Amino acid sequence: MIDNQLISIALFAGAFGLDLGIEEAGVYTVSVVEIDADATKTIVLNRPYLSESAVPRDIRQVSQ
Repeated sequence: MIDNQLISIALFAGAFGLDLGIEEAGVYTVSVVEIDADATKTIVLNRPYLSESAVPRDIRQVSQ
């Protein structure tokens, strides 16, 4: 939690559909892990606050 706000990290985000539902439930996404660069660009266009944390990357390369 950050300031009493539930947070999530979107893994295998794809088109961000599941995360949109989670957002509607009141959870704030703080980071995105998605291997597809085009999907990541779309997410950032729709959620500019994720521009620094939503970079295309392979989940196998994320250590923490």
